[in-house]
Amino acid sequence: MRHSPLPLFALIGIALWPVSALADAGTPLVWGTAFHLLLGNALIGLLEGWLLARVFGLSAKRCAWCLVVANYLSAWCGMMLMGFLFARYATDIYSGLRITWLLVAGTYVLTLLIEWPFVAACFRGTQRWLMASVKGSLLVQSASYVCLFGGYWLLDRKSTRLNSSHGTLPRM
Repeated sequence: MRHSPLPLFALIGIALWPVSALADAGTPLVWGTAFHLLLGNALIGLLEGWLLARVFGLSAKRCAWCLVVANYLSAWCGMMLMGFLFARYATDIYSGLRITWLLVAGTYVLTLLIEWPFVAACFRGTQRWLMASVKGSLLVQSASYVCLFGGYWLLDRKSTRLNSSHGTLPRM
């Protein structure tokens, strides 16, 4: 029995992927992002596939496969683009938050554009597939973005939390 070399190539690719080291990166955010990129996309794709199949009466298996692949593709593209744009435009502490909010909106739009063909593939052979796929894409991407935003918000609160009892930095 011959095994596919794809898992080995994926593991090597992940291990050799260049990553910037940032002194201000909080550990919960780093681990949360790593989980999202490696395993979270599979879970998100499965949940999006289930939601799409449930709401529109489509094949759950086809939706799950299409949306797992779509989530990995859009997340990796988004991480590369977001890192590049943040490094280029967030030059100081005053513009960082504004740029971050713009990037959140931009990645949502990018996700819609990248993942729509995969959602459309789930509607292959159905009537009015175009309008249904646009509605389905908006539904599943909005649902997953609410979950992702909430998850990263909680991770950010953990990594940047000040002394919660006094609202100040802990005394040394």
